[in-house]
Amino acid sequence: MFRLFLKALLGLALSVVFGAASQAEDYSRFISHEKIPTWVQDIEYDPEALTGKATNGAAYLLVDFQTRQKPENDDSFERFVIRVPTIEAAEEASQISINIDPIYQNLILHHIRLVRDGEIVQDLNLSDIEVYRVEQEADRLIYNQDITASYIMAGVREGDIIDYAYTKVGKNPFFEGYIGERIRFEYSTPIGRFFYRFSAPENQQLYVTPVNDAPDPVRELAGGWQSYQWDMVDIKGLNTPDHLPEWYTPFAGVTISNFNDWRQVSRLGASYYAVPEEVSAELKAEIAKIKQEFDGKEQQARAALEFVQRHIRYLGFEGGIGGFAPRDPSDVLRNRFGDCKDKTRLLMTMLAGLGVQSKAILVDTEEQTHAFDRGVYGYAFDHVVTAIELDGDWIFVDPTRSRQIGEFEVMSRANFGRGLPVSEGGDDIVSMDVAAAAPQTSSQVTETFDLRSDDGSASLDVLSVYQGDEADSILRKITRNGIEQLQQDYLEYYQRNYPSVTVKEPMSYEQDRAAGTVTLREAYQLADAWTVDEEEGKQTLNVSPYMVTEILPDPVKVGRSHPFSLDGPDRRFQKYVFLLEGDWNLPTEDIVIENDYLKYEELETYEDDIYTKSYDLTLTADHIPASRFEATMADIDRIDSNIGLELFKPLETGGATGKAAAPDLSPELYEALGWIVIILVGLLLFGAIVHAIRADSEWREDGVFYPVSLAKFLVMVSCTLGIYLFFWTYKNWQWFKQVRGEKLSPLIRAFFLNFTNFSLFSRFVKEESSWQKQACRFAPFAATIMFVAMLVTNLSDKFPELPGIFDFSIILASLLYIPLVLHIRALNAENAEVVRLNSRFGWHAIFALVVFAPLTVMAVVASIHKENFYVVSAARLTGAEVDFMREAGVLEDGEGLELFYSAAMWGVETDGNLLTTDRVISYWLDGVDIQTESANFNDIEKTSLQTAGAFEDAILTVHLKSGGSFELFLSEEADGHLKFQRALNKKLAGG
Repeated sequence: MFRLFLKALLGLALSVVFGAASQAEDYSRFISHEKIPTWVQDIEYDPEALTGKATNGAAYLLVDFQTRQKPENDDSFERFVIRVPTIEAAEEASQISINIDPIYQNLILHHIRLVRDGEIVQDLNLSDIEVYRVEQEADRLIYNQDITASYIMAGVREGDIIDYAYTKVGKNPFFEGYIGERIRFEYSTPIGRFFYRFSAPENQQLYVTPVNDAPDPVRELAGGWQSYQWDMVDIKGLNTPDHLPEWYTPFAGVTISNFNDWRQVSRLGASYYAVPEEVSAELKAEIAKIKQEFDGKEQQARAALEFVQRHIRYLGFEGGIGGFAPRDPSDVLRNRFGDCKDKTRLLMTMLAGLGVQSKAILVDTEEQTHAFDRGVYGYAFDHVVTAIELDGDWIFVDPTRSRQIGEFEVMSRANFGRGLPVSEGGDDIVSMDVAAAAPQTSSQVTETFDLRSDDGSASLDVLSVYQGDEADSILRKITRNGIEQLQQDYLEYYQRNYPSVTVKEPMSYEQDRAAGTVTLREAYQLADAWTVDEEEGKQTLNVSPYMVTEILPDPVKVGRSHPFSLDGPDRRFQKYVFLLEGDWNLPTEDIVIENDYLKYEELETYEDDIYTKSYDLTLTADHIPASRFEATMADIDRIDSNIGLELFKPLETGGATGKAAAPDLSPELYEALGWIVIILVGLLLFGAIVHAIRADSEWREDGVFYPVSLAKFLVMVSCTLGIYLFFWTYKNWQWFKQVRGEKLSPLIRAFFLNFTNFSLFSRFVKEESSWQKQACRFAPFAATIMFVAMLVTNLSDKFPELPGIFDFSIILASLLYIPLVLHIRALNAENAEVVRLNSRFGWHAIFALVVFAPLTVMAVVASIHKENFYVVSAARLTGAEVDFMREAGVLEDGEGLELFYSAAMWGVETDGNLLTTDRVISYWLDGVDIQTESANFNDIEKTSLQTAGAFEDAILTVHLKSGGSFELFLSEEADGHLKFQRALNKKLAGG
């Protein structure tokens, strides 16, 4: 914190100094207003270009770059013509900022115009230009000393065109004699016309290197100048995917240079890096001190590096030649600050005084080894490190790093793949081989849980061993903030997973310089180690190897045409040790996954009540090539599916929760209890029906047929899923048998009402009433529709793909009974007491409603969400449900869904089993996160199906070729489980 305060204070002081300078210094001498020079080719643009196309904001109608370079001077002309398609785009387009380095550059403004309907309505007024100095990299302690010319255009409207052009004049003296430029032709936004022209004296040999299939240039010779030009129209915006390596560029472009050999670049500025013949007395004294305190060249060289890293803070003034040339080492030591160049030259000077040979190595921190892939280019580097020769071997170190732990043999080296030595004679590219250097990062963490307590508590001991960059980072944190702050940071991390955790013993650390390691020891107490899940009747302890998952990329299923970045080379190891007591069912299985880009080992042991599980992940590269992406990502998906661990045990009475645990029911007992409940309810319902059949025996003969109010009829039919129709039909046939003495079976006729309704309804309409005409009209129609409705209902059970409305065919058809119900009631106009008695909601009617209420709700849910009761095709899911699965990462973009089932009561948010065009997937909600298990078809060995009881889903087990497996739960309704397995097996067979 104190160091951050000092940085802020320094930045404030420098801002004050620069602010005062900006007020005292007249920047107008660096900026002028002139016409476009004659050497610039006038390029026209189409004001209607990009119309109707997505432009990601402002529409760039013309981007015009024209450069004229000589060994001693550069002229860079730039012109931008931008249409403002929306008022929101005006914010971006109307704010114009141009940076120059006033130490060697001048800015010539040609025009800044606002064009409306083909007319110039506003032009440049030099007095409107604001000039100021802003240090954009001050937070990195880098001060470029650039100045910015800024112009905010007022009055911009939608549809206006902004056209501005300027020329930067001047060459950094460091590059005197060098001619070169690197430019790209494509961007993320479309461009109506892109024009690039590079000119140099005719006597200069130029080398043109195209990048990513860039078009060929047109070469011209005129007036002692040679020019290469590219003229392109309608350039599409190039959208790039996430996770691109920093060094990778998919954009077409070109590198132009008068150097064709990296040795020529090596010689650029070599004189600036030369060890000075004379140094200050202070510097001589530091060299002499190291000689006296350390024996041997290696120890002395290591001490010199540590001195520069510890005692010379990082601070750079990059203006002018200072951006590329180091300062005098004696000045750097006296000031006690410097940038990478300064610290490198100081270290080289100290090493020379110790009799150790060294070199400055130019590197690029982003492109690294690929910095040399796009043609010879003088500006290709952004960093300098040091190569030290010891016993014939070159060791690459970075003086700008903070203090590092370990001797050269084990310390973290500077590794940027390849670099270019700075040399008067000109050196070639050198390899900074990873294999020859120590591991870049290695972390080994062992967490030991003692779970032998009876009260649900546990102790947690953590042993962490860090090496390389990670060791240096941990040591910096301890040195800067104190071990107490590091303890607090780690405690807060564990509190997110174990809220009851407290510190049992203070954190301690050890550093082993010989091994280059830092070891942390932590001890915690967990009052409530287990998470109680009362619904499942268990308590769980979950762990996830955070050190490993930190560098493991998330699985991606979509194909890819660009490389995918990895956080490698790196190695992470994490082990869990559980001290247990009692009988535990812990089968062990080892998993090894290896390819050209990673190696993963997951090892388990269980012996003498000690269960261990370790995770070891090594990333051997920094990227996955597009050609190997799918195969490698399949391995990453397997790792991601297996990683992590959950221990669980049944809840026990008087356990950590203080509550009695729910009984752990076996599936067989669960099914038996289900049948018992159904039988009991069935017996009660049978008793209610028998009572209802006999309830009207005292007044049955006083009425005509079975009169009932329309309200009760509709309520009972709707709330019993149409079952009441069978009762109502029975009661009417019962009246014919007992009142009119007909020989028939009411039970059989009610059971086959689909056929007997025609006879029953014809009997109804023979009796005269005020509703007779309507009844006559509806009777045959109602009988026919009910016949069809019965067939449709049976079909909807067999074919869940039918719309849900078909599930309620019987209820809908019963509406046609209304004229008949009203007709019967009209026949009993003089028997009002009979109607009243039959229309009561007696205990048997209420009992039936109570029994059928949950069934009715389930039927409604099933008709709306058939995916919760049946295996269905994708067509049965709503767009919102499919969108949820894509947003949750279950389905990848472009992946087609074929079959689906969810064991949840409602919706798809908590559970799902899918068959897609590419793989089979199971997902579930684990707390707040969606967890998934999946497998591509070519990774599956076979499937096996286990049918379940009457109240459970079938279990489809997917057996993987790697030896693992996972399960899907599928409904047996309409043989959906068989349908799913057949479809999956067909996929496995290549069908």
